[in-house]
Amino acid sequence: MTPSDAIENADWIGQRLHPFGSYDVGSVIPTGFAAYARILHPAGKYGASHPVEVRWSEVAAWSGKTIHPEVQFNSICEPALGNELGHWSWNYEPRLGVLSDAQVRALAGLLAEFTTTPDRCWFCLWDGQGYLHPGGIAPLIFVKGPRPLRWLRLRAARRQLRRHKPP
Repeated sequence: MTPSDAIENADWIGQRLHPFGSYDVGSVIPTGFAAYARILHPAGKYGASHPVEVRWSEVAAWSGKTIHPEVQFNSICEPALGNELGHWSWNYEPRLGVLSDAQVRALAGLLAEFTTTPDRCWFCLWDGQGYLHPGGIAPLIFVKGPRPLRWLRLRAARRQLRRHKPP
């Protein structure tokens, strides 16, 4: 990619946004398109030699929940009653705002069919986080392995089971 200061190429975006915080997709995505797609960033699990993507449909099947257009990951990742201590279908939550190489290839291939310039693409970055400015920093939180998240969820599930045991 080649950085560009030609921000005028993105002027049309601001004119098509709803006020920020209006609680609809139009506050962060330009309106006026015939259709929109939502990408559900995969959860993951550790494979033999590399991470393996886990689709939300797999997590929903494990938890007994249903995928719908407004689904949120936290609503499908709680175990179904009776499966609180069962095998988890995933080890870590989706990395929001990050596409895997496989997703990028699939998305680029699909989108290339709908443009007259498939070899050109513009990426816009919001500078509101501050880390794009000189002296800016970005926090990095690292947890080694899947155990901490699994352990916390397992502990919460056991606590809930104890609360709901008949006397």
